[in-house]
Amino acid sequence: MLKNYLLILLLSFSLCKQVMAKDYAQDNISRRYSSLVINASNGDVLYKHNADALVYPASLTKMMTVYVAFQNIKSHRLSLNTSLPVSRYAASKQPTKLWLKAGQKISLRDALYGVIVHSANDASVAIAEAICGTEEAFAIKMTNIARQLGMSNTVFYNSTGLHHSGQVTTAIDMAKLAIALRRDFPELYPMFSKHSFVYRGAVVNGHNRVLKRYRGADGLKTGYVSASGFNLVTSVNRPEGKVIGVVIGGSSRVMRDNHMIALLDQGYTSLSGSRRAGADNTRRDVFLAAQVDGIDTSVSPVKKLRAKDRYNKKKIYKNKTIKLVAAKSGEKSKIRKRA
Repeated sequence: MLKNYLLILLLSFSLCKQVMAKDYAQDNISRRYSSLVINASNGDVLYKHNADALVYPASLTKMMTVYVAFQNIKSHRLSLNTSLPVSRYAASKQPTKLWLKAGQKISLRDALYGVIVHSANDASVAIAEAICGTEEAFAIKMTNIARQLGMSNTVFYNSTGLHHSGQVTTAIDMAKLAIALRRDFPELYPMFSKHSFVYRGAVVNGHNRVLKRYRGADGLKTGYVSASGFNLVTSVNRPEGKVIGVVIGGSSRVMRDNHMIALLDQGYTSLSGSRRAGADNTRRDVFLAAQVDGIDTSVSPVKKLRAKDRYNKKKIYKNKTIKLVAAKSGEKSKIRKRA
């Protein structure tokens, strides 16, 4: 009898520990989870959750690395055929990588495909060093350009997205960057639609499975570090409209991809509904920098929030002080296409 009682007690304790671990894991995922779906044509929000919460971008960082490279191509400072030297520092970067060797050279075209398709850290650093001399200087440039694009809550410390506690962004800022990439570089943007590319005779495959799974998906980027979870920014171009989706903090690749697809479906449903409404009094949700309270990851349209007091957060970035505005207010920051 005593033996049975002790066995039941032991099993109960074990079950309690499992439940507590599950609750802790779920709570941890919830704290870092954020998502956003917007109409890329006018900035209207179709869905959002914690969209202005500070999160770690992981390899979504490389979207800005590519933006800066595209700028240099557009201004004719570089071309896709420019040969980039590979430093010992670039070659030393941890995977994912193209396994570049110190002293070799790689074309900017191959380096960009390595970054976009394969998320290669060594190629990303090679681009950074070719443009600014050091990755540190390049990261400062990335942050400055982020401010110009209205990404007020983003700070970059490297070109790769390898984890740095000070390297932060928001789902809103990543959506702004996605829109800017398509808007500012229409000739180069199709590079984001590649599923694979050939480098030195070998096929290098990408990680973005949503490109193949979702009709109309034409880019952009995946990301993962343990601190952030599984991240994804997806651009979709359909006859019924252009949509940008952001998911940050997925618990797995499969969960992230499936959740993105569900959010995009909901986004297009909301898009169609708003058009059918026409001149009705139905309120249209717009792109706000406002905190969403609570943790509810169900797929449903977001509601506008009442304006609250803003707060400012300061971060020291090397020798510069960069002010981050992590908005708790309902200040409107609708994303508009540049004329």
